[in-house]
Amino acid sequence: MKLVALEEHMATPALQDAWGGLSITSADGDDIAALLNDIGEERLRRMDDEGVDVQVLSLGTPGMQDLEPRLGVELARSTNDVIADAVAAHPDRFQGFAALPVTDPDAAAAELRRAVSEQGLVGALLNGRAAGDRMHDHAAFEGIFATAAELRVPLYLHPRQPHPAVESLYYRGVQAVTEAFEIWGVGWYYESGIQLFRLIFSGLFDRYPDLQVIIGHWGDAAVLLADPVSMPDPLQLGLRKPIERYLRENVYVTGSGIRSHRALRWSIEAVGADRVMFATDYPWVRADGATRNGGARRFLTESGLPADQIELIAHKNWDALVSGIRR
Repeated sequence: MKLVALEEHMATPALQDAWGGLSITSADGDDIAALLNDIGEERLRRMDDEGVDVQVLSLGTPGMQDLEPRLGVELARSTNDVIADAVAAHPDRFQGFAALPVTDPDAAAAELRRAVSEQGLVGALLNGRAAGDRMHDHAAFEGIFATAAELRVPLYLHPRQPHPAVESLYYRGVQAVTEAFEIWGVGWYYESGIQLFRLIFSGLFDRYPDLQVIIGHWGDAAVLLADPVSMPDPLQLGLRKPIERYLRENVYVTGSGIRSHRALRWSIEAVGADRVMFATDYPWVRADGATRNGGARRFLTESGLPADQIELIAHKNWDALVSGIRR
């Protein structure tokens, strides 16, 4: 069984400098910055350790979301060239999502086209709000979604740190766990779930009915709220379909390294087995001593799901999604 992992992050030293540096050491002593920069033998070794056959490389949060436009364009092109080179060097092990300079939306649409048509990448990953407070449904970004729909490539909606106003009001002041609370503990899941709902509410998927997006963490708040939100047009938005239909026709879900069989089953119930895929969220989530030696693969094989569903989640859904890319 081939296993494809879809939310697998990288970076470059130039990008880390633009972010103001990245100095994080994991609990087991790994230098996260170094792991992000490595798209070679060490990454491949760790993939083998987990039982992952293919990583779809992407630039993680905060991505290009706050960079000055000219710098963003420059770094997006160089980052996508690095990803494309890694794919060319190991075509059976790596694929790639493009990084987009979203603070220059027209340039972002053009870079998506270049990355797919010339560099062979398979879509793009967007890291939440851009330029401070513009959400994905802002009219400025229409060209990015139009280009993705035209090329038939998916866009991965990844969270970022909540807006400072939201952060201050909802997450600050929780003793000892503020950072976890506002980011990977709670805040991220609402951040990207709300981004997805805003895209649905904006009528984006009525304008581009074949557009496909991917959301991690077993669907973030979008899947958690699938039932209460999925009443027919609950907010009188003039949408063509009930909201549940968009979740089942335009959205794919991955686990982002959250190895919960309960969450996996709920995602299948919410969006269907043909809409669920796999991710490890490397290097932020990595196998520890208890889950190495094929731990990613074992998570699926020990899920209790029928064999045909496991194959869909492991690779067949992804293979089908990218089979129709127009380059």
